[in-house]
Amino acid sequence: MKKLTYLFTALLFAGATFLTSCSKSSDTTTSPSLPAIHFIAGAGYISVDQSVEVNTAIKFGISATANSGSLKRFYVHRTISGKPAVTVLDSTFTSSITVYTKDISSTAQGAAGSELWEFTITDSNGGSSMVSLTITTTVPTTYGPVTGYSNTILGSWNNSSIGSSFASSNGNVYKLAEAKANYTLIDWLYYYGVTNLATIAAPDDPDAISVFSGTNGLSTWNHRNATKFKKVTTSFDWNIVQNDSLILLETQSGVTLTGVTNLAVNDVLSFITEPGKKGLLKVTAITTGDAGSITYDVKVQQ
Repeated sequence: MKKLTYLFTALLFAGATFLTSCSKSSDTTTSPSLPAIHFIAGAGYISVDQSVEVNTAIKFGISATANSGSLKRFYVHRTISGKPAVTVLDSTFTSSITVYTKDISSTAQGAAGSELWEFTITDSNGGSSMVSLTITTTVPTTYGPVTGYSNTILGSWNNSSIGSSFASSNGNVYKLAEAKANYTLIDWLYYYGVTNLATIAAPDDPDAISVFSGTNGLSTWNHRNATKFKKVTTSFDWNIVQNDSLILLETQSGVTLTGVTNLAVNDVLSFITEPGKKGLLKVTAITTGDAGSITYDVKVQQ
């Protein structure tokens, strides 16, 4: 009986030893550390929930570090007022990097509401981390005044009687020699081309530079203003543009073109001049040909 007791005790001890060994073995495998990601704070950056006016320029700074392996992907999602999320940025890293910083610039939406911004980093081990914040957009109680120019006529490059250059700051039309002397004022030119047809273009537009050549040609100017344009696709009554509210809405994104070709009557362009003034242009008449002309109305921020 005593032998059986000793044998039973020995078996219990051996079993305990076996279980302890298994437990220790499983503890040696741990999950990889997740990558770290945080907002960069400081002047010019938004790093916490914040309220801004509609159409305000916004900028975020992101810093990420791999705690195990390397960083593999960074992406940004923007959800505006409960609408489906939009991917703002999606970058996959082909080389092994462990530290990543990125600035993301945008413009707050053009209506009152909220925007959820989510920034996610993943690593080579499949781990991911995210930071987010909410932008609340508010509508200002008053909008800025605008200046209007009606029935402005520009001649094409071969029109000897009507100037081709325009300054939105004063509404004046300039012939090419005058425009060269007043190059700081010129926001765009008009020409009718074989391929581009009726075209409004910034002084720095490559096609415009080739069209307006010669002694006073654009290539000889001391500086060519970099006005940007967008063809407006929404419909609205031109007469309702009494302040810059609609101008701000139509210039909040996509104003990237140096020129707009194949213009037709009733086309509307939004524009941002090099000094930063924003406005709208509506085509009201076109006389075709390289010696023809275009007639339009303009409303621009004061």
